Amino acid sequence: MKLTDMVLRSFRVAKVFRENSDKINCLDFSPNGETVISSSDDDSIVLYDCQEGKPKGHLLPSKCSMIGAVSGQA
Repeated sequence: MKLTDMVLRSFRVAKVFRENSDKINCLDFSPNGETVISSSDDDSIVLYDCQEGKPKGHLLPSKCSMIGAVSGQA
């Protein structure tokens, strides 16, 4: 299917995840499709249950910077 404007306008929101307070910049699904992980410009990383649409866990910004320091990315 070609993604035309008409096709894109036909899409509907299935779930809304509200734990990230800023723009989401990365999103990935678990292999079984039951969990999604997101990172956003507020420096948060959130795991969501796809069925419930509720958070399963958070990594706090201070923890994320520690992960970067350990991995050599900071």
